[in-house]
Amino acid sequence: MPREAQRKAQRDGVPEIGPAIALREGVYGLLALGFRQPSALLREALPEGAAVLEAAQALSPSPALKQAVDAYRALLAQGDGGASPQETALEYCRLFVGPGPLACPPYGSVYRDGGVVMGPSTLAALRAYEEQGLKPSLKEPPDHIAVELEFMAHLCQGASHAADISQARHCLALQETFLREHLLAWAPAFARRLLADTSHPLYKTLAGLLVAWLPLDRDLINASLAVLEGP
Repeated sequence: MPREAQRKAQRDGVPEIGPAIALREGVYGLLALGFRQPSALLREALPEGAAVLEAAQALSPSPALKQAVDAYRALLAQGDGGASPQETALEYCRLFVGPGPLACPPYGSVYRDGGVVMGPSTLAALRAYEEQGLKPSLKEPPDHIAVELEFMAHLCQGASHAADISQARHCLALQETFLREHLLAWAPAFARRLLADTSHPLYKTLAGLLVAWLPLDRDLINASLAVLEGP
């Protein structure tokens, strides 16, 4: 980063990375909502998500993200997330809830701890939340895909409200660590399984976004950290 830009970032706080962090928070919020129980809130958020994704796409020339955003636009063109609310609810249960064996378990420990639910990686995720003063709801295990995505959105929000460069660096470092040690450790495998196990347009689109977004966001975090490096 040029020294002139570095000095400006240090002088003005964190405006150089603020817009990118806000967009990243929006992407994580949209993905988290998509992997929650289908609701009217999700149907309302889907059209608004297009603007967030298109703006996020401008952060990096990623062919994978472009393909995923194009698929998202095609989903919106179908209306109602590509299926009726009833069909979406049934597919959500088949994939993620049951009854019976889940087609695509949404829990990190299934992929990281040999298929064991509430394994060591679950407790590690819980510790990460508690270190930030959060107490997740007991409705879902701490390593549910939506919970981990919501936590990343929360960390992005913290960075966007950072009072100074040091605090912004700290928030970004927390994001990088959680992304590397948790989401990137299992969510790509979850997304690939989801792509193979469903023909539902909404969940195929969300899986594609997840595969494209997570590795790209690691690069975006590192780029923001570089912006905030001292002279």
